[in-house]
Amino acid sequence: MGLSKEAIEKRFLRQDEAAFLDDSIPALDSHSPRQALRDPALRPKLIQLMKKRVRMHDETNLRTGETEDINWMLRELDLGEILFDPPPWRPPLVNEAGGHDDLAPMIEDEPIMVDPNRPEAPSLSEAALEVGEAEERLQRVFNLFPTAADAEKELFNSGATILGDAECVTLDWLTQEEFWNVVPFLLQAWFALVPSCCRAPEIRHESLEETFDSGLSQLTAAAGSDTSKELKSWLRSGRQPELTMGLMNEFLHALTTMPKTERPDPEAQAAITALLKAVIDQLDEALRRQRRA
Repeated sequence: MGLSKEAIEKRFLRQDEAAFLDDSIPALDSHSPRQALRDPALRPKLIQLMKKRVRMHDETNLRTGETEDINWMLRELDLGEILFDPPPWRPPLVNEAGGHDDLAPMIEDEPIMVDPNRPEAPSLSEAALEVGEAEERLQRVFNLFPTAADAEKELFNSGATILGDAECVTLDWLTQEEFWNVVPFLLQAWFALVPSCCRAPEIRHESLEETFDSGLSQLTAAAGSDTSKELKSWLRSGRQPELTMGLMNEFLHALTTMPKTERPDPEAQAAITALLKAVIDQLDEALRRQRRA
């Protein structure tokens, strides 16, 4: 008896994944994953690359209802710290038209090709957004895209890597499910400052990580004071205080509508808060740096 179509596809996919381990990857300074494994200086880039690949694989599972994982690749690369339990079975995502949602995967083994005709994102004015404009921009995002998948696709097409970077810096703080829950707010923050169809401004991974770590430490200290005044003061200390406060209000409202069993614990909530503020601050910095160039 011959193999089924699904079995043949899985066999070819496994062969492609095995070949990937020995391919030259631009994100690894043109080294292969196996070569990067032996270079301590490339390990952070290798972890980031494989984290994105895990997410891409699980997005495929979410679309198809499969329960495959790529832990075998992580074990071969000695990346036990990012091993994940195989995902539970979930019914495939179906859109209103009856078809599968096409979540745009991140391409790891070749650079994202950005349309050179896309205009540069407009610069920000010297002053931070006022409360009315910040609220209007956050609300406008809901009208830009029919679904979060459409927003994510536009984000990738712009050349942005913010979702992969954000996931990487919160690796020790958020589960994959918790990170997925924060993606809509990251998209909202991005498109509140960067219009659709523009080239993505460059957010430096190291700067995002540093801002997140510093912010989480400050937030933890503010929370320890047990005063809402300290927390609000910290939230408003960034580059776009009204936008940050507006987005946090959206996040807090979403928390109240979540089932308690799905609600992030206080530690994860703090990490999400620090992440959203860090992304807004770094995006503001990138747009202003672009203006000065």
